[in-house]
Amino acid sequence: MKKHTCLLLWFIVITSVILAFTACNSNPATDGESIEPSGSQLQMPVEKETGKERLLELGADDPSRSLMTGFKISARLTIGSSIQAVEIGGSDGIYWLGTADNQEGTIDTYMLFHEKNGRTWMSRSSYWMELPAQTLISSVFGDIADNLLFGAYSEDFQSHMAFVEKTTLSGRACSLYSTSIPFNEQTQTVRFWVDDTYGITLKMEYTGLDTVVFSIDLKLEGLEEMDLPPKYNLAHTSDSFIRSDNTLSDLIGTWGAPFAVGGGTLTINANGSATLTENTSTYVGQANVNGFNLVFTSVDSGNTENEIYFSGLIARPEGGGSFTLVEASFNFKGSSQDDSSLFFNRKDNP
Repeated sequence: MKKHTCLLLWFIVITSVILAFTACNSNPATDGESIEPSGSQLQMPVEKETGKERLLELGADDPSRSLMTGFKISARLTIGSSIQAVEIGGSDGIYWLGTADNQEGTIDTYMLFHEKNGRTWMSRSSYWMELPAQTLISSVFGDIADNLLFGAYSEDFQSHMAFVEKTTLSGRACSLYSTSIPFNEQTQTVRFWVDDTYGITLKMEYTGLDTVVFSIDLKLEGLEEMDLPPKYNLAHTSDSFIRSDNTLSDLIGTWGAPFAVGGGTLTINANGSATLTENTSTYVGQANVNGFNLVFTSVDSGNTENEIYFSGLIARPEGGGSFTLVEASFNFKGSSQDDSSLFFNRKDNP
């Protein structure tokens, strides 16, 4: 999240410079452009949330991957020698947010998102992890994308903004707006070209402030393989989901255990008691399932070398015939390891 905060702070810096002394009365804008009277409702070409929903529709599930439908939008904000960048996109129901963690503004970090069964998921390697407090829109269009792509909708800008004209830019219908802010006895003007269909900023121009440059690249009518982010195909084929509402009842039964914890079986009962077998040895313990996690503990008070413990995030395919503990830790008879993956396959028929 550090890179997200950094980008947002840069946007705040720019906004604060332009909007300094906003408590003063607005002066008329240059070139005959007038400021919207105080308290009036500025009419935008499309509601911001509607524009976001329309973009997500471009990247919705496609029964035929060969069509490569989808979209990708890359935006860059240059402030002097510093460059901040963001990329959002979607194809076949998988969406991504790309950010730059380098001075060149090259997109190098991606987060992938997916919506399924009314839940929002984030890709974790070959698994999907539920984001219970997030929607697909809030995940893809976080503060970074919101500020860079929908800057004209900022309340601070809109309080001094006026509609100029309907026009076109790069073949796209858009609306031109002007914001004029008094600054050091001069008027600083910012002009926004806002896409009429999606509400994104097609161009942003700062008059008299050459050190600030905004640029955007759009692909709205289909993608190629090279447009997809790293690990897109891995996420696309994954059918394992780490849910936030796993309960003990989901795992009742007998499971084949991985070699790392004995290679025998794990049996979980309805009351939480559980046994782990290894060849002719049986370890009696307790299984606890709470949301994302499973924890198994077996303690032999007479021999600490026989203490068994393992825990991790529960990743289950939709069929339910197996589960994997990812980011797992285990201690098996003196052998321990962290950040492991432990695979369990069902042995019974519940």
